[in-house]
Amino acid sequence: MLALYHCPFTRSHLIRFVLEELGLPHELRRVNVPAGEHKAPAYLRLNPLGQLPTLLDDDLTLREAAAIALHLGDKAPVGGLSPEPGSAARAPYYQWVVFSVASELSALAKLMGADPAALSLARAEWATVADALTLGLQERSFLLGERFSIADAMVGGSLCLAQFLGVLSPYPRLLRYYQDVSSRPAFARAFADAVPA
Repeated sequence: MLALYHCPFTRSHLIRFVLEELGLPHELRRVNVPAGEHKAPAYLRLNPLGQLPTLLDDDLTLREAAAIALHLGDKAPVGGLSPEPGSAARAPYYQWVVFSVASELSALAKLMGADPAALSLARAEWATVADALTLGLQERSFLLGERFSIADAMVGGSLCLAQFLGVLSPYPRLLRYYQDVSSRPAFARAFADAVPA
């Protein structure tokens, strides 16, 4: 049985998106971050960093959104949302899933917490990330070609934060891509308790 620890406005939305796209039955266990439940001893036993998401897959406990997404793709390969191991698309798939959290969300998080002195550096970092993503989408509908994949759930789902922060509109290709991703029924279910701008 899969159980996802979730709180709105955390990376757990991305894993909900992946679960919904794959059609994997799961239990949603809500964590009240504003009330500090992510720092309670019971949760820290699951995730010592007190971060979300955390996924339970029977006896396996997984942390880190990229690792969880890759695991789920391997768990449900019949969905066609992850390239076959050894295929030409497999390495770019890894690249984009990791990019979503290591580069994209990292840059966007800096925009959220930037003090005025650091804001210009945060904007410059986001511009570099947005340019890299625009280049990655050049002449293709999705990151791996013409078919949606888990990489798009992670990268395209992360653009929800860019839209919320108002930094997506200067990038028309990314805006179109986000519209394609966010129009998917699985996105609507996964982000139902979030309020994208």
